[in-house]
Amino acid sequence: GSFDLKELPTEAQVSCITGIIADDFNKDGMVDILLAGNFYSYRTQYGASDGGKGLLLVGDGKLNFKPTAINFFISGDVRNMTTVKSTLNKKFISVFRNNDKMSLIEVVD
Repeated sequence: GSFDLKELPTEAQVSCITGIIADDFNKDGMVDILLAGNFYSYRTQYGASDGGKGLLLVGDGKLNFKPTAINFFISGDVRNMTTVKSTLNKKFISVFRNNDKMSLIEVVD
């Protein structure tokens, strides 16, 4: 196999990214990317990397992604995200922050 390097939009560059989920969030049949991150553990002289508030990038099916204004806000020192499906067929995003409790966010159609 091989890989092609694709740059993400400027909006995805404001902080480090530590949580990524690829899924069809807008139900158009194409993969989108949900991003979260930040990193508070830098040494004092660098300050916290806390500019990321969560971002949904909508894909066009050709590996191009554009930021959206969809209401997705994840603050804090996010270390990972995963999707969880309940027995009632509901989908959730589980968000894991450093030294904090896990959060569940329901994905609403």
